[in-house]
Amino acid sequence: FGKCIRRNKIESDFWSSESESNTIKTISKSGLWAKLFPFGFWYEFVQLAKLAGPIMLTALAINTICVVSILFCGRLGRAELAAIGLAISVFNVTAIAIIQGLATACDTLFAQTYGGTKKFNMGIQLQRALFLITISCFPSMGLHLCIEPVLLAMRQHPITSKTVGTYLLYTMPAVVFAAIYTVLTKFIQTQNKVLAPLAIGFLGNGLNALLHYIILYHTSMGLKGSAISLSICFFVETALSVLYIYFSKIYKETYNGYSPEMWNDWKKWYKLAIPGLIMLGLQWWIFEIGTICSGIVGETELAAQSILFNLDAIVFTLVCQRFLRNIS
Repeated sequence: FGKCIRRNKIESDFWSSESESNTIKTISKSGLWAKLFPFGFWYEFVQLAKLAGPIMLTALAINTICVVSILFCGRLGRAELAAIGLAISVFNVTAIAIIQGLATACDTLFAQTYGGTKKFNMGIQLQRALFLITISCFPSMGLHLCIEPVLLAMRQHPITSKTVGTYLLYTMPAVVFAAIYTVLTKFIQTQNKVLAPLAIGFLGNGLNALLHYIILYHTSMGLKGSAISLSICFFVETALSVLYIYFSKIYKETYNGYSPEMWNDWKKWYKLAIPGLIMLGLQWWIFEIGTICSGIVGETELAAQSILFNLDAIVFTLVCQRFLRNIS
């Protein structure tokens, strides 16, 4: 009888709602299958899919932002497609990979804090993550300022190198906004609010496509317009995330204003962030080597490699990385 009571308590705590647990029609009674899936395989699969599905689609929306830029700029010409492909590769390797790698610390710390009794500590984790990840953007932007001689040293085409340098100059605001947006998205998703980031991601992606169409085809800004569009897109997504957090009131349980404690425990934060940075960074850097090397061969090869890499990155990030991480 005591074992039954403990079992029922664990089941109730797991699903966080007695009314929800009452909707379970069948529960496995015994055996290994019951230990793995006490509520039944399909029921637990559906519950996990309700969380993982929207997060996967959100990741898809985020990772297709740069793909949209490549598709629109590719219609301007072969040289433009090669330049934008190389620029996006450098942008991903030197900025996005670092941001997402460091943000893996948020996956652990946000979830641990939100699942504990002192939920306001999550607000401290939020402040710490926003500050540390944002300041990590400045070395990336410094590299973008001098990227042209770096590419020339790597035997890239001079015109392509100059175009990439100009493009990255106008994407500097996008680096900072991407860092803030990434942290805020994880802050929202940790509180089981997965539909709002999904809507924000697709709205931002749609805005990015619209701005590319207007700027590239109805102005003479060229690739500069694409970079400006990318920066505007990340700014809008960041602003929408802040507005959602404020008007939905989800911050009231987890955020209690500025706390001096955000300046503490940096060592613990970096112990989680740096391994995540190395893990994701190696994945990005290994893949991007092919894009950079193809630029040595010629513009056509660089353009083709850029398209193939971005399509492969979407599939890998969506299925292999996001789905497994979100289920865990």
